[in-house]
Amino acid sequence: MSSDADRYVNTLLDLFNRFSSMIEECFHNDPSFLTIRDKAYQRLVNDTTIFSVKIPDSLR
Repeated sequence: MSSDADRYVNTLLDLFNRFSSMIEECFHNDPSFLTIRDKAYQRLVNDTTIFSVKIPDSLR
């Protein structure tokens, strides 16, 4: 689980950096784009469903 979590976090950080660079280069750090990026990542980081474990009914 920890390697999956580490990979997930590293992927999120990599994408965040790539989008940040794109916003800087293409949109000159326009506050609207920065706000949208931040809101999107806030939603992603706070979404815990990726780590939820579903127990089959037969095992309950």
